[in-house]
Amino acid sequence: MSNSEQEYNHDFQSALQALMHGQSIQGEKFPSGFYVALDESGIAAQFDVKDNNRRFGNFFLTVGLYKQKYRVLVTLKDAITH
Repeated sequence: MSNSEQEYNHDFQSALQALMHGQSIQGEKFPSGFYVALDESGIAAQFDVKDNNRRFGNFFLTVGLYKQKYRVLVTLKDAITH
């Protein structure tokens, strides 16, 4: 399944459930390449697949993040949306 076939069909809570089960998620308003996953300490963090999966910091909750739709990534390269 390519990233163009993946819909943003998860609300914030279902995306968090996926995250807690070890999956990576991406919000509909995230820049291309950015995704959220748990780091080695179990902390939700932002990463950029275009920058060798570099960690950009912790995933802080804001109203904007709560209101957008999410998708669960099949592969990390699916985070590149162009």
